[in-house]
Amino acid sequence: MAAGQSLEDVVQRVIEKTISGERHWDPARGPLVPWLKDQVKSVIDAIANAAVRRHETQAPEGDSVEAFVEGPGASRSLSPEDTLLEKEAAAQVAERADALFQAVNDEPELEAVMSAILNGCEPKPRYLAAELGVSVEDINNRLKRLRHRAMKGGSP
Repeated sequence: MAAGQSLEDVVQRVIEKTISGERHWDPARGPLVPWLKDQVKSVIDAIANAAVRRHETQAPEGDSVEAFVEGPGASRSLSPEDTLLEKEAAAQVAERADALFQAVNDEPELEAVMSAILNGCEPKPRYLAAELGVSVEDINNRLKRLRHRAMKGGSP
C-alpha cells in the first residue's frame, strides 16, 4: 500500500467515514458487510490509480518516444520491488479467477457472468444484464449463485 497505509488502515478509514456519514450506506440497497467490502475495494482502487499516475510522465513535444524512454524519464519506472509486488498480485488475482471458474464450470450462466466481467463489463447487475441480454433479476440471481459458489469453495 502507498504512503505507509495498511489494509487495516483503509478498513478503519472506511468504517469511520461510514459512521460519520461521509460515506452513506443505504440499507434498502443491501447488507452492510458487502457494501463495506465494496467501499474498501473502491479506496484501494483509488490508491492504486494514484500510484500509477505518479509513475506516468508525458513525453516532451518534438522528441521521439525512444529518446524520451532512454532519457531522464526512464528513471521514473517502478522499482524492482514494486514490479515484483505487482506481478505477485496479478498472479493471485489469476489464481482466484481460475478457482472461481472451476467452481462454476458446470453452470454456463455463471461462466457467462464471469467472462463478461473479465472482458471489461462493469460488474453491476444493470450492465451485466445489458451485456448478456437478460433481465436484471436474472443477473441478481446469477450473482447470488456465484457468491454462494465462491463462499463454498466451488462445490454445487
